[in-house]
Amino acid sequence: MPRFRITLQLLLCLLLLTGCWSKRELDELAIVTSIGVDKVEDEYRLTLQIINPGEVAAQQITTRTAVSSYTATGRSLFEAIREMTETIPRRIYAAHIRDVVIGEETARDGITEVLDFFMRDHEFRTDFFVVVVRDMSAFDFLNTLTPMEKIPAEKLYNSLEASFQYWAATKSTKIQEIINSLLSEGRQPVMTGVSVNGQTSTGSRLENVEQIYSPAQIALKDLAVFKGDKLIGWLTGDESKGFNYITDNVRSTAEYMDCPQGGNITFEILTSDSKSTVIIQDGQPNININVKVKGLIDEVQCRQIDLSKEKTIQTLEKDLGTQIQKYMETSLKRAQQEFQSDIFGFGEQTMRSHNQYWKENKGDWPTIFTDLEVHTAVDVKLERTGKIIDSFQD
Repeated sequence: MPRFRITLQLLLCLLLLTGCWSKRELDELAIVTSIGVDKVEDEYRLTLQIINPGEVAAQQITTRTAVSSYTATGRSLFEAIREMTETIPRRIYAAHIRDVVIGEETARDGITEVLDFFMRDHEFRTDFFVVVVRDMSAFDFLNTLTPMEKIPAEKLYNSLEASFQYWAATKSTKIQEIINSLLSEGRQPVMTGVSVNGQTSTGSRLENVEQIYSPAQIALKDLAVFKGDKLIGWLTGDESKGFNYITDNVRSTAEYMDCPQGGNITFEILTSDSKSTVIIQDGQPNININVKVKGLIDEVQCRQIDLSKEKTIQTLEKDLGTQIQKYMETSLKRAQQEFQSDIFGFGEQTMRSHNQYWKENKGDWPTIFTDLEVHTAVDVKLERTGKIIDSFQD
């Protein structure tokens, strides 16, 4: 009897096992790595970058590319992606996309509908980066082959991460952060811009990766500034750095500075810590930003400089602090006067620290932001001069 009961329980358990009812074989899927979105009149043009599995895993060099691109237009993004089934021989699988690339004209027209599609559709995860193509369409950008990385989408993803960690003039932005900024009443979105340097017409041909130097190269290019869901302008490289210093997004970077006696000196920024506070004074908010930077001297081409003297180091620290402060103030000036867009999140800070003031004045924040008094201070500490002290130059 006990044996019968055990057998019956096992049979009942088997009835509960459904098996892999929703399984998908790899050889039946078209794995999408990147998606580009352009606006063509009143329709969307969707471009998919799809892996060619045989070429990615190939041990020998062939004349086929590791990815293929497909494009279609539709009144909606979902309609366009379904229309592609007319040309793509496999089921489209987009759960592992690395990047979403939005054309500049589409971004200027508004990105709410684009973001809605990627957030609403159950097949998309939210761990991909979103970028804006500058001076070209997403279609042309995604048809550029890249050296080193066989899959261009992987190259872009890795470049965004590396640049954010080591250069500080870009920002790796994922879709959830953009949504949060759009929903916030005190912060506007910012995204990294991308483009293709060199001979863009060569980028889609295999010869682009058959040479030591690629004629067309994917590159990150400044920060895109939004007001609401619309692109309204671009920060320069130095202004983008200033933005990241203010918002505490600098991990490491290089800073170049001219020397008074001639030549130049380059610093490696090791850490940067930014603190912002909001003070209500005479009924008006004031922002105080204090940035503490630690770095080292990485390259010296100055003439007549004695790095063994403490006074010399103190002068360099002061001059470097002034330069970083200039980046910040230039970035602030453009955001307040030209763009009139609170990309720094000062409104959010005001809401958290002075909630009553925010409740009474949030409707006027766009106007308040343009006249907002912002005080900046930068404290630099140079910890080392490198393995040698003085320059080889006289």
